[in-house]
Amino acid sequence: MYGGTGSLLGKLLLQNSSHSFSLKKILSDCEGGKSAYSAFELSSMIDISALTNYSGTLDVNSQLDNINVDLSTLEILTPDLTAQLTDLKSSSDINFTEFREQLAQVSVDMNLSSLASELRDFAANISSVSSSDSTKFYAHANTTDSINDNELADFIKAMATLESKIDALEAAVNGTSDTVDNTLVAFNDTQTYLQNNGSQTVKDEAKNYANRLLKVVDSMVNDTLDALENEIGLSTCLEPLQ
Repeated sequence: MYGGTGSLLGKLLLQNSSHSFSLKKILSDCEGGKSAYSAFELSSMIDISALTNYSGTLDVNSQLDNINVDLSTLEILTPDLTAQLTDLKSSSDINFTEFREQLAQVSVDMNLSSLASELRDFAANISSVSSSDSTKFYAHANTTDSINDNELADFIKAMATLESKIDALEAAVNGTSDTVDNTLVAFNDTQTYLQNNGSQTVKDEAKNYANRLLKVVDSMVNDTLDALENEIGLSTCLEPLQ
């Protein structure tokens, strides 16, 4: 006993002579597998829980509530973007029916082979009258055959290709006008929402992120306290007291 009350060890170790503290109890606790922190009752001198209780002095949510994020002037749908989307919509407004009607008016239904044959017959008939003119008409007939076999054939092929390209273009731009309209509406709705609710949304997301981080910190603190109170400094090698 120390001064009639408490213990000498309490005075020496804990600076508190009124604390009942004995060597026998320390040895018994150590022999029983308690940690040094528990056996020496260091919590009376160092309150680890109080030291690690950051929530008592740090209120993250209150601090985040004090943050002012002004998004009232946020502009997503700018005049330039609106003009670009409107131009895109206008460029897709093509009258493909009129295109096809114009192509249908181009007639390629001509029998140049028959014309070449008639020119040759005419050249043969006038050969006795004017051999030079006959030669010219034979040349015209040959030219007509060449046009039929080359230029006209290429033209017909190009027309068919153009028609297929028109079909492909129509399929590509089909629905573009509606898509642009929907995009404009979506951008405008998003802009309005962020202007009116963006500040609170940012705060809410910041709180969610902070709370996830604090849960990690809490887990680490709890693991450390548990190890300090139950695992660190075990003294199980002491012989049982008699």
